[in-house]
Amino acid sequence: MQWTCHKCDSTIIGYKPEHCTICHETFTSTTSGDMHRVGDHGVKTGPNRRRCLTVDEMDAKGMQRNKLGYWTSGGTSYWAKEAITPSHTGIAHTS
Repeated sequence: MQWTCHKCDSTIIGYKPEHCTICHETFTSTTSGDMHRVGDHGVKTGPNRRRCLTVDEMDAKGMQRNKLGYWTSGGTSYWAKEAITPSHTGIAHTS
């Protein structure tokens, strides 16, 4: 399956990936997608506001990009195999 985000024009490939409509990063699963969100639900301002982690924060949390450039939960997860760490790749995010 393949689809395109109409806001950032990223092409997402596969059945399980999640694409964040806020930061427009792509994740291999609900687990990794949930890992990149912090703060309290419904809070819009202040230090406890709900937000996406930055790329540096995801790296610090141990999350990794896989060979398609999608964020994984990192470590020994199946999806983290052959992980790469550069920022956006043209492989996963094409116009």
